[in-house]
Amino acid sequence: MRNGVLYILTAVALLASSLELLGQSDDHMSVFEIAKMEGKRWRGDMPKSSGTFNGENYNWSFAECWWEIDPWIRNINGRVKIYLELLVEADQISFDFNQALTVESVVVNGETKTSEFADSYSLVVNLGEMIMPQSLEVEIVYSGEPQQSSALSFTQSFHGVDPEIYTLSEPYGARDWWPCKQTLNDKLDSIFIEITVPEGNKAGSNGKLIYEIPHDNGTVSFGWNHAYPIPAYLVSLAVTNYESFSQYVEIEGETLEILNYVYPERYDDWLGLSDATVELMVLFSELFGPYPYLKEKYGHAQTSIPGGMEHATMSTMSSLNFGLNAHELAHQWFGDKVTCGSWEDIWLNEGFATYLTGLSYEHIGQEGDWDNWKSSAINSVISMPDGSVIVDDTTSRDRIFSGRLSYQKGAMVLHMLRWIGGDEKFYEGVRAYHNDAQLAYGYARTSDFEAHMSQTFDMDLSEFFSNWVYSEGHPIYNLNWWVNDGRVYFKLLQETSHPSVSFFRMPFEVKLIGDQQDTIVKFDHQYSGEVFQTDPGFEILEVVFDPNKWILAESAVSFEPNIDLEDVLIFPNPVGNSLRVSILKPTFFAEFAEVIDGTGRVVDLISPAGGIRTGFETDVSGLAPGTYRLRFVNGQSTVAVGFVKL
Repeated sequence: MRNGVLYILTAVALLASSLELLGQSDDHMSVFEIAKMEGKRWRGDMPKSSGTFNGENYNWSFAECWWEIDPWIRNINGRVKIYLELLVEADQISFDFNQALTVESVVVNGETKTSEFADSYSLVVNLGEMIMPQSLEVEIVYSGEPQQSSALSFTQSFHGVDPEIYTLSEPYGARDWWPCKQTLNDKLDSIFIEITVPEGNKAGSNGKLIYEIPHDNGTVSFGWNHAYPIPAYLVSLAVTNYESFSQYVEIEGETLEILNYVYPERYDDWLGLSDATVELMVLFSELFGPYPYLKEKYGHAQTSIPGGMEHATMSTMSSLNFGLNAHELAHQWFGDKVTCGSWEDIWLNEGFATYLTGLSYEHIGQEGDWDNWKSSAINSVISMPDGSVIVDDTTSRDRIFSGRLSYQKGAMVLHMLRWIGGDEKFYEGVRAYHNDAQLAYGYARTSDFEAHMSQTFDMDLSEFFSNWVYSEGHPIYNLNWWVNDGRVYFKLLQETSHPSVSFFRMPFEVKLIGDQQDTIVKFDHQYSGEVFQTDPGFEILEVVFDPNKWILAESAVSFEPNIDLEDVLIFPNPVGNSLRVSILKPTFFAEFAEVIDGTGRVVDLISPAGGIRTGFETDVSGLAPGTYRLRFVNGQSTVAVGFVKL
């Protein structure tokens, strides 16, 4: 018999937050709002320590899970059978599991074994004697009310007056409700899940629905089979009185089902927004390769979760607004198929999902969405002067799921890589990373991604990753411009917001605006105070720095009509075959001049008899296209001017 008083109190406590989420606009959610909602999962009173991770002496390969869930009762009855390969001689094996649950029996290869908790989150199974490396089949039967050491790991809530139970295990919550191996170095090869629920409810989970069997006792069993590798934190269940509908989309000759489990009272709203999922599925498949779980399904299970969670093949969602829909679907590629190998590298999950949300606005969003997305991301990151993309404290959930750093700054790193390499090489490099046989359906670190992008770009990106990913802060630009004899000159000064980086070497654009026309010119910034010039062919009234928002930076532009000219000017810039050099000071003298490429290598030397005192013209037709500096040397003094070879 249900406790009516307890139900009413619980419903009142949880209904407010559920209604707040369900009442949000289903048309649009910014990246900031998504990150903020996901951050609400983590309560401030939770312990920071992630606890012990177990399973170092074995690899697990397959799991069969039988769970009984009644959404009216916050409880789980479970039987989990884990198939593993013992790696070394041992007399014990351990699982990540919460001692709040009662272990009723443990059977290893058909023999009953004893077990005990070594600490609050470590279940030790005694094998009885030292045994050699071999295959083991471990069955654990357990029950009880899960304790939430990670907020929302096993949640009972209500939509209207109807109860629900759902799980959310990222980063350390899987152990709260099932015995598992929670490390980020070993995925299950596959998993079978059966969830038995009271009649009138549905149970959503990973993989393909292979049966729905009613029983004489008024329950129904839902059997799910997921035949792809999966980490413990992406295993999920969601149970309530769902209604369902399916969509279908063709991806590379395969028909993919998109299965939606929806609250009955939200069915019409959800159905009206569902076409976007098809568009997003096609877009991401075109940009990054086919949906990773094409043989099974994609789907959504609606719950009162704050935001969404990218459970493999079936995201748990509060609503189906466009931004949230894109973000969680994107994770199926980045986070689920390729998973960060440490919570230090969570940006490989969240930064990618955030950037793909931005790409959704660029390709299929409404006018202004893409520009607004970039502005929002930039403004969020530069609101504070510090912070690295790499997580410096993996025991802190707030730090792991920092919307400003793991989400927006991570996304802007990808955006700037696209700016440096161009669209073709950027997408080629990301696809190579995503399809690497050593990483696909496995784990990746930032160094893996850097290696793929460097190889594809044919460029050493170590300085870029050092500055933008591992170090802190961002550039602060001041662009001064003036006009002389019809040419426009720019002097670009750069400070940095944090001392961990002395200079961010980045290409930049300026938009030159006249009365009836405008143009955009691109330069490569090699040092603070560098001077650039161009001949736009029309009178300039306004200059805009980084008009397309490619760079994560603060910036200011000022017109300086009386600025002192530099010692040396060069033109045209960019240049095709012949570079003309103008010496502006009568007292100027240089012993010689060097042409230096983007790697710092001297590729040409100009050393006339008697040195350099006046202007000259030099042939640069033999130079490869790229960015160069013309550096004049007189003893210890140097003057350098940048130019671009077409």
